[in-house]
Formats: sequence, structure tokens, C-alpha cells
Amino acid sequence: VTIKELYLKNEKFLASARGAFDGFENRGSINIDIAHISVPIQSTTLMLDTKSGPLKLHYILNPKESVLEAGPSFWKLDDHHFELSSFTTPFSTNENVLDVNKILLTIDDKIDTELTGTLDLDKATGMFRGLLTRLDYQDIRLTQPARFSISFDQNLKFSIIDPGEFLFKDMPAGCSSTTIHVGQDMLTFQPVSIWLGDQISATLSGQTDTAFENTSLAIHKFRMAKGNKNLLSIEETIPATITKQENITNFSIPALAFTSRLLN
Repeated sequence: VTIKELYLKNEKFLASARGAFDGFENRGSINIDIAHISVPIQSTTLMLDTKSGPLKLHYILNPKESVLEAGPSFWKLDDHHFELSSFTTPFSTNENVLDVNKILLTIDDKIDTELTGTLDLDKATGMFRGLLTRLDYQDIRLTQPARFSISFDQNLKFSIIDPGEFLFKDMPAGCSSTTIHVGQDMLTFQPVSIWLGDQISATLSGQTDTAFENTSLAIHKFRMAKGNKNLLSIEETIPATITKQENITNFSIPALAFTSRLLN
């Protein structure tokens, strides 16, 4: 069977296909150009960005193992931009499962990761392990790679397995392993220990909206020191808030009568 031009279209997907295949021997080669993909995620939508052209796929059918080759692609989610490297994976239309190994993902040209995992297209579920190799965001810079996992079905769960090492304003900083649950409009994170050099340490838990404009924190075991001198130690839980308005970030700890305003 020869396919000169076949169009596939619905409200979330637009593609064209061409190629040839032998249904009796299950052999063939099909080229697919995807011009539109939109994937609802919580209250927003992930969109294929085709400014550099359509996403190109090459499906090679073989009775032993069929293979899907995907070219590089670009995506948009709200104001964030994602770049996904090309990859090759075994693929069967009978199972509709993608197994990928070390796909490179760049986010806003500030974050680089390697992803390995499985995506079930029929069930819309997935499980990926990741290696964070670059993070350069405002005053935070990654100095040692971090390992994490992402799983999703009805909800999204992000787990930090090995937090790596960071610099904050050129000062060593770090955190413990933790898990973040992404709901419809909120991100909730389990208790995580953080430290900034040997000056500040605390355990945090709380939630933030998906735009990171309103964050509520519970601070446990807060300590502040200078050298060997302990300046402040609070064992009980104290609340804190972080709010963003245009280019201003407000950080407030009412129990300590502390308020700070930062320019973004």
C-alpha cells in the first residue's frame, strides 16, 4: 500500500503522512509531519511550537521490531519554552507505549535534563527518571547533577531522589530528598530540609499556586548562625508567605516581624 498524502485531524492534533507498507509482511516506512498538538494539563495546555517547522516522525515497520524515529521538537506551556532532542524508540501500534532513553530536555534555556522512561499513550500515564545537569536561574546555580523522577496519571508527582549541590549567590546550598504533588491549581510539597552554607538551616513544607505567585510555608527547626555562634534557633513551627506582584517578590515571616521585598 502506498500512501501519497493522508491527513489526520481533530481539535487537538493535525498531521500528514506519506509512505508505503506491506500489511502481509508487516514491513514499511511512513513519514509523518505533525503540525499541531495540544495537550490539556491541569488548568493550562501544552502546545507544540512549530516556528521551526512541523515535528517530523519516521515510522519503520518490521516484523521483528518496529521503530519510531522522532526529530527535535519545541513546546510551549504558558510562558515557558521546552526543547526536546531527537530520539529513536521501539514502537508498536498494538501497544502504543514509548520507551525512551536519555532524551535531552531544555527548559527556558536555563535548565538541562536527561529523561529515561515509559509513556503509555492509550492510558495517558508515564514514569520517567531524570538527571538534572544544568540549572542557572536567577541566583541559583547547579554545581553537581541532581536525580529525580516524574510520574503521572490523573495527577503529577515529582520526586527529588538525589538533590545534587547548588550555589545560591555563590554560597553553597542544598536540600534533602522530597516529593511534590501537582494538583489542579496547586503544588504541595512534603517536608524538605534546606541549608545555606553553615549560616541558615530549616525544614519547610507548604504549597504554592501553579504560577508561583502565592506560596504558603510552614518553617520547622529554623536555625541561623555565624561561624560557631548560634544567632537564632526556633524549634516550633512558624508560618511564612511568598507573594509575587509584577516584578516584586515579597517574603514575610510574621512571627519574626520579618519582611523582605526583592526585585525579580
